[in-house]
Amino acid sequence: VIHFDEDSNSKFEFLLFVLDSVNARNLPCEGPLYSAILAYGSSLGNLPRKLASLLVTARSSEDDINGKKVLDESSQRDPNAVTSWEELYLRYDELKDKVSDEPGMLPKLSVRVNSRDVFKVLRAEKGLSYSKRKPRRQEV
Repeated sequence: VIHFDEDSNSKFEFLLFVLDSVNARNLPCEGPLYSAILAYGSSLGNLPRKLASLLVTARSSEDDINGKKVLDESSQRDPNAVTSWEELYLRYDELKDKVSDEPGMLPKLSVRVNSRDVFKVLRAEKGLSYSKRKPRRQEV
């Protein structure tokens, strides 16, 4: 159960700090941490939800890069890319145009998902993926 208070955004910022710390050591983020960040960001709404959806985008683009055997210039990281998730959260208004156009501008994100955690991760990502809304039924 998540209780929202005035510290909820600072708690989300701390989770992003932990994610940045893991990335700084060139370690993959574990599935449970990744899904917890997504679920918490989704439940907070507004900017944390947007950042959580950008995490999903960064993971999928990182999977695309790692899935290719041939490395070319297009798969290399942009030197002007945002370097940390916490920085993106704190300076989102300044950086939103930069990151919304090109997924390669997002900070690096490598996620390791064990077979036990696949369902949790997919459920957390599904809540943030955009799907077409079903039209409301009109009463006759």
